[in-house]
Order: sequence, then structure tokens, then C-alpha cells
Amino acid sequence: MGVDELKLISSQLVSSSLGQSSGVIRCAAAEVMGRISQAVGDSRFTSETAGFCADKLIFSRDVNNRTGHSLSLLAVFTNTWESSRHQHGSVSILLNVAQDSSSPETLVLALHSLSPVADTVGQLFRSYVEHSLSIVIKLMTPAPLSSVDLRQAGGKMLIILIVGVSSLH
Repeated sequence: MGVDELKLISSQLVSSSLGQSSGVIRCAAAEVMGRISQAVGDSRFTSETAGFCADKLIFSRDVNNRTGHSLSLLAVFTNTWESSRHQHGSVSILLNVAQDSSSPETLVLALHSLSPVADTVGQLFRSYVEHSLSIVIKLMTPAPLSSVDLRQAGGKMLIILIVGVSSLH
């Protein structure tokens, strides 16, 4: 069995678990997807994996699928820091997912996914600060006080944005 076949088979095996009902399985599958991308070390494979996850996020309305693929996109992003184009695409997709109010779980997950990215990449996130701040404020303003997860995710993102902006000057 060649390397290409092994990449394909392992990705297909793991990607089928990204939509499972169990959150633990989704998280594990997402982490494995990121680790496969890291181990392969091929920018084309990483881009294809990120593109696959992005397509699933865009077209799927199922909460489990959206959550699993959002986690997978984050794992691929954090495990492979190879190109700013890949980073730009991942951040743009997560920002779009963070605006989708049809799935509160995915929305919260997108904010949780953006937080470490914004915190880690520093200057590279600079062009997203204003848009991210706008999204967080729009999400938190109408959110009921009982929406603890959303408020925590939004608050964490606000702190990271404030600290990030202050460190850029």
C-alpha cells in the first residue's frame, strides 16, 4: 500500500467519525484529523483536508457534523502552521460559522475555536480583530443571561481581542 492510499484511507476512516452523536468521539476524530495532517506534512493534503472540513461546515445543517468538522478544521489549523493562505481560509470559515445562529452549539464552538487561534497567531490575526469584535458583540448583546456557554465563549474571545489589540501598539 502506497503513501497516497494510506492518507486517503486514514482520512476517510476518521472523517466518518466527525458526525457521530458522541462528543468524545467527535473530539477524538478531529484531533486525529489534525495529527494526520501534521504527520503527513504535505501542504496539498492539508489544504484538501481543510477544504473538505470547510465544505462540510458550509453545507451541513446537522449540529453533530458541523461541530465535528469545526473541531477538525481547528485541529488541522493548529497542527499545521504551514501557510498564511491556509490560516486565512480557516479563520474566515470559523468567523462565518460564528455568525450562523441556526446552531447554538456550533456557534459557541466556533468562538472557542477562534480564541486559541487569535491568541496564538498574534500579528497574523490583526486583520480579523475588527470583524471578530463585531461578531462577538452582535452575538452577546441579544443573548439571554441563561446562555452561559455563549457568554463564556464570547467573553474569552473579547479578552483575547482586547489583550491582542493592546499588545499590537
